[in-house]
Amino acid sequence: MATGNSVHDEVKEQQQKLKGKPFKEKWAYFWEYYKIQTLVAIAVLAFAGNLIYTFATRKDTVMEAAFVNCYMNTEIDSDTMIADFEQYADIDTSSDCAAINRDMYVDYENSDQYSYANMQKIIAMVSGKTLDALITDDTYMDHNLEAGLFCDLHQYFTDEELAQYGDQVIYQDLPDDNTDGEIPIGISVSKSKYLLTDRANAWFTIPANCQHPENAKKFLEFMLEP
Repeated sequence: MATGNSVHDEVKEQQQKLKGKPFKEKWAYFWEYYKIQTLVAIAVLAFAGNLIYTFATRKDTVMEAAFVNCYMNTEIDSDTMIADFEQYADIDTSSDCAAINRDMYVDYENSDQYSYANMQKIIAMVSGKTLDALITDDTYMDHNLEAGLFCDLHQYFTDEELAQYGDQVIYQDLPDDNTDGEIPIGISVSKSKYLLTDRANAWFTIPANCQHPENAKKFLEFMLEP
């Protein structure tokens, strides 16, 4: 910039120099002096566009389930299982969706990083009130009975509904449930086609702070469909 000239004067001077020049020379000048600003502007626009698209297309999760210490049927993948449930529960997939977390394992005897990571993930889902159904084994259930993780199924099932499941219902005496005797906290889904039924018990439970209990109940029905 010439001494004493303002930025405006300098720009005007450069425009005069480029007047009548071919496009190639004008582009070369622009790219040399404004390359960084242009790249930054493109990056900002791309980020903003992606953010807007993400919010515009984001769906509400109206049922989230987690399988912990369950032997899943590997012939049915997660995407197929989710799509089948969304159709079964008549979920409007244009705005809502279901989420299923499969193959989560927690080993309390030989805790490793994978087990610890799964423990933290489950805690995060429960704390964030996103988990509606938890399907798990005897070991995980026993370790979390006193933590207030599982709700009394009487909150969402009538006596008649529970009676339909007969001896598939598991009852436990929880120390802080403010009731006398045992309460129903799980329903066996060991014979579900989505599980390898000869490996271990699998119990359907509902977290105490479930936000979509009706869809959780539909997921139980879905699990036990022939």
